[in-house]
Amino acid sequence: MSPNTSDISIRQINSPDELTAPLLADLTALLADAVSTNSSVGFMANSTSEEFADFWRTEFNKVTTGNIVLLRTFRQSVGSVIVSREQRANGRHRAEFRKLLVHSAHQKLGVGSLLESQATKSAKSVGIELLYLDSATMYLVNGIYERWGWQKSGEIPRYALNPDGSYTSTWYFYKDIR
Repeated sequence: MSPNTSDISIRQINSPDELTAPLLADLTALLADAVSTNSSVGFMANSTSEEFADFWRTEFNKVTTGNIVLLRTFRQSVGSVIVSREQRANGRHRAEFRKLLVHSAHQKLGVGSLLESQATKSAKSVGIELLYLDSATMYLVNGIYERWGWQKSGEIPRYALNPDGSYTSTWYFYKDIR
């Protein structure tokens, strides 16, 4: 049974120590699900569970440098988003919005909207004024980000590969959250 959004709790990661073995397994499965549905998320169809786990270990180790990792869970991780604050002095007011993932079994239930909203609020609460992202996921590019208040700024054709090896364009978006 799929949860409704009121059944889903927020978990913001504040320390690398919060990455437990069960959470790592859930996040690894979440990333594997995205790849299995041919989402261009930086991995190929032949990527391994260990590569997915290494990705999450690396992200959790960055939490102390300003990353905000938000998870929504319903018994297991059904979604994630990462906000990576720029570390250089001239850009600390901005952050990259990354890895907005919602497990395929829980899509179109509002989980992504809740993740985006909470990530934006969390970013603003720590002084971030501008968010930016790139997306090759056509479901998100086709109006979803705009409904969330993002501005489309351009497309680069053949920018990345989907897990199946086909080329995909990527779109760039930004959101002023002052």
